[in-house]
Amino acid sequence: MANELHNKPSFENETVELAYEEAKKIQPLMSNWVDTIDTKIIGIFTVASLIAGLVPTFSDMDPVGWSLFFWIASVLFWAGTAVFTCIAFYPRTWRIDPDPRKVLGEDWLTLPAEPYRYYRLRDMGKTFERNRTESIKKADYLTLAIVFFALEIGSLALSLLFSAWIY
Repeated sequence: MANELHNKPSFENETVELAYEEAKKIQPLMSNWVDTIDTKIIGIFTVASLIAGLVPTFSDMDPVGWSLFFWIASVLFWAGTAVFTCIAFYPRTWRIDPDPRKVLGEDWLTLPAEPYRYYRLRDMGKTFERNRTESIKKADYLTLAIVFFALEIGSLALSLLFSAWIY
């Protein structure tokens, strides 16, 4: 590792410094993005659960036939919503830079400022890619949860409609 750190490719020091300063701004933005996704996940799960619990409580529904079919479907779609929100919310392995255990090593502390910034910039790129991949996974599971939530609502509406149509 020592040889790698002291054999950096030659770049303009000002450019490396500029790129380093710009890259430092990305981590807080990515953290905000993940917080926003988590907030939506919690909201979807909460509303889906409230609707699944309250609709039968406040309706005179006695599901039979198609009404029962759509009622069971809505319960299954709620379960799908719950599963996908749990998977989306499940803590991921986030990479956070800088890792003090790494930069406190002699290899890093003996570097001049320019090579230090260059290698930190390289590590920030690795961190960004890993966190971006994990954030996309969270967003994809959130999307699936929203689809199942919409199907839950549609099934409940159809169940109520068929229940009212029977009576």
